Amino acid sequence: MKSNTGEAAAEPMPGPSQAPMAPPASSPPASSYANDVINMWRTEDSKNYRYYSGVEDKAHIMWAHQSRFRQCFDELDLEAVVEIACGQGRHTAFAAPLCGTVWATDTSVDAIAVCKERFKDVPNVNISLVAGDSALPMIEDASITAVFSYDAMVHFELLTIASYMAELSRILRPGGRALLHHSNYGDNPTGKFTANPGWRNFMTFDIMRYLASRNDMKVVKHISFGRKKVPDLDALTTFQRI
Repeated sequence: MKSNTGEAAAEPMPGPSQAPMAPPASSPPASSYANDVINMWRTEDSKNYRYYSGVEDKAHIMWAHQSRFRQCFDELDLEAVVEIACGQGRHTAFAAPLCGTVWATDTSVDAIAVCKERFKDVPNVNISLVAGDSALPMIEDASITAVFSYDAMVHFELLTIASYMAELSRILRPGGRALLHHSNYGDNPTGKFTANPGWRNFMTFDIMRYLASRNDMKVVKHISFGRKKVPDLDALTTFQRI
């Protein structure tokens, strides 16, 4: 608010009879948007959810040695690795033979149940259900050498990613890295992700770089690429814990 002189005037503090203004009733809380993302992939029986079966057969493309993702992944220290949003484990299956230990995490009870059965005889894979608040309480401070997420975070709410970035700063060892596949879609900031190309949520590389800087991390590699006929819709960014 500005005074008649053009200078900024102080906002009045709420008094005993003046309550803070509530948000409009038509504006859902931020958490409801995050829950929309979580619930999109939560089903009664994820084994029968056609999305998972459809992408399972394509996972090998991302893990081919010439793929942009695999080239970035091979630059990580794979001693102790966390996967964010593992789904039914299509990427976990490729990562496990390359890593010392893998913690595969997801918010879907159903997907985690499938993963526990799928990897029950794989000794270096740990499966963990996480809450929607992005916390990773099963991981000790500064104990992880690398974190990765592919084909999942592109749908996440900005606030969800911000929470994850703070948690990654906590769990990564100094010098540890996070390879994140995220949206680079800067339009429709107030809308829902399902209205955007490829269901990409509102996010940009500059925002990711900002979040990294506020969580003792820095960008060491960044690649933008087109999807769904939209130039630079997606990004692969590698962050390093300072």
